[in-house]
Amino acid sequence: MREESDVPVLDLRWLEEHLGNAWAPAEERAGEDVWRDAHRFTESYPVQALWLIARDYLMNAPVDLERRLRILLPVLSRFGDANLTVTGLLLMALVALETEGSEDVARTIAQQVAREVEPMGDVPQSLPQVLFAFLQGQRAHRADRGEDGDGWYERVLRVPFGGEELLNVLLGRMYRVIGERVNGGADHPLQARWRQAASRWCSRYPQSPVVAHLDEQRPARPSAGGADRGEPALRFTFFHTFQGYTRDGVPVIPEGYARHKVRALLGYLLLQPHCRAPKEQVICRLFGEEAEGGEANYLHVSVHRLRALLQRQTGVAGNWVHVRGGMVGLNDERIDEIDLMVYRKRASVGHELWRTDREGACELYAQAVDLWAPVIAPEFAYDDWMVETRAWLEQEQRRMLGRLWQEYRRGGRLEEAIHHGERLYAMDPLDLTVLEDLCEDWRRAGQIRRLQSACERAVAALVEDGEGVPEWLAQGARMRVHTARDGGARRNGR
Repeated sequence: MREESDVPVLDLRWLEEHLGNAWAPAEERAGEDVWRDAHRFTESYPVQALWLIARDYLMNAPVDLERRLRILLPVLSRFGDANLTVTGLLLMALVALETEGSEDVARTIAQQVAREVEPMGDVPQSLPQVLFAFLQGQRAHRADRGEDGDGWYERVLRVPFGGEELLNVLLGRMYRVIGERVNGGADHPLQARWRQAASRWCSRYPQSPVVAHLDEQRPARPSAGGADRGEPALRFTFFHTFQGYTRDGVPVIPEGYARHKVRALLGYLLLQPHCRAPKEQVICRLFGEEAEGGEANYLHVSVHRLRALLQRQTGVAGNWVHVRGGMVGLNDERIDEIDLMVYRKRASVGHELWRTDREGACELYAQAVDLWAPVIAPEFAYDDWMVETRAWLEQEQRRMLGRLWQEYRRGGRLEEAIHHGERLYAMDPLDLTVLEDLCEDWRRAGQIRRLQSACERAVAALVEDGEGVPEWLAQGARMRVHTARDGGARRNGR
């Protein structure tokens, strides 16, 4: 293990070995600190600067890549390597197109470098050629020329893997963007090729944060109709309760099953990219200090018991759980669906669409929030990894409900807006910011009884806790609900 101070991010060999995978916090800080004096850094280390920019692009890092490229490009031009200069220009075009939607910048750069990268044939070979094909695919799709865009994307998916490391790494970002296109609906002709390319990338960089995004995009495998009936196709649930089911509805975990660590090992692996995780990570998250030096034995015993459980419940032997190459994993070919991962995928793709396609994002959000249940895997109530997962899920649910609510309000769809606003408020009945906006919607819809009842409950809770009551809330609690009987009394002068 490296010491915290030993962070060789400026060493090209180190970058080549580690660019695609996760970095330790100290390495992340060091990789960002070099940009404090960007002009001096790029003058001294132009190649390393390009590699760090490529990493930030791969990770979709929240940094100003366009500014860094504008500082770096003149240095690359003087450096004398045409391929590096063209690579930097194409990254500039992609960043401009993806962050600002600037077609003018992308078109100008594409015209400027076209002679450098063409002809490329059906399969581009060099990094500039691949980036150019990817850029042309992006431009075509933004111009609603889907078939042309898919043609360019197919060229990217056919690129041989394993050559130039910088190209290998950047393909991860390209696969992620292409996956949003080809996996958005059923039976896209590039799905099979995308799956093969993305799986190859994930195998090369198993610990990269990008793996989770690619895993979320994988189209569901065909089940009963297209799969061999002799192979199990397990479906797992985390919402409401943790359980798995075979195609015939047989539960994977029998009633009264008492081995918590075996159940936890199954649940934890199901939530990892491709249902696998580094061995040391599994030991740390599931066993911690309780094994007192015998963690590896604890893990192998749990793996053995999990393998036996799956064989017994499904009637299918072998090839269920493996420990090899420093990784622990399930055979994800035998897993058809995981409800929490479906939720995560819809949320993630919805977030990606939010900036450019609000209607499409809201459609995915609506599908995701309907999967939600406030009780999530109670079998792991006190397991740290599930506590973290629940917190993340609650944050995502609030985010999606809030966006649905506000978007439907803006669109004048008051009834649907109220539905999502009420669901958001139910997650935290003491969130007065949400309640105040919801009261306005109830008032507009004439639902005064709901408004008054919610305000009364909120006032009672604040008073019980010794908190002050805002005037708008007190007024809402005092609002009079006019009934038909009230109207008749007024007409009779009483």
